[in-house]
Amino acid sequence: MTGQTVLDNALLSQALAGVDDIDDRQGPGCPFPGSVPDYPALAKVGVKGLRIGIITESLDQPTYDKGVSDLVMTAAKKFTSLGAQLVEEVSIPMHRDAPSLWAVGLLFLRGSL
Repeated sequence: MTGQTVLDNALLSQALAGVDDIDDRQGPGCPFPGSVPDYPALAKVGVKGLRIGIITESLDQPTYDKGVSDLVMTAAKKFTSLGAQLVEEVSIPMHRDAPSLWAVGLLFLRGSL
């Protein structure tokens, strides 16, 4: 994102979110424009009371940059200082298979399988 504030980024997300029939990664579950959450309104609410979970397998993939994983944990700690509750790390072993599953899903959606 390119905004300087959370609200800037919420406004940008609002403009970009939803089905547009251009992005071939949009599949089932992608909201239509009228169903996109009101990100600017949500940004104004803040994070107090939100629960944040960290998927353990999302932090240590062989192709991931450790610096990015460190930033995720730093951000999680910042959110807790703003009132969010950091839930323990959650293990979802199948998460390691996500890149392969994504590739197969795209082939299926394109009718290549």
